[in-house]
Amino acid sequence: MVVTQSEQDACTFGWCTEWLIMSFPLFRIPHTTFDTLSDASGFMHVYICFLRMIHRDESSHRHANCIPKEILNLFGSIFCILPFINM
Repeated sequence: MVVTQSEQDACTFGWCTEWLIMSFPLFRIPHTTFDTLSDASGFMHVYICFLRMIHRDESSHRHANCIPKEILNLFGSIFCILPFINM
């Protein structure tokens, strides 16, 4: 993961060219299956990762990577499906 720059770094003259990079396993990032592509040789899953939702569960102190169904329904109806129907 590449950590975004602060406003101070972005506004400095000549811009800051150094970026903070964190090593982070993909399975800890909250994600969901968006689609499955298939052809004669096999299939491939397409995932959507929600980087801003990375957090630890308060009770177990483990990384939470499951997304609640209510949020997935909201994401599907407001951000993905409905805007493309209205185009």
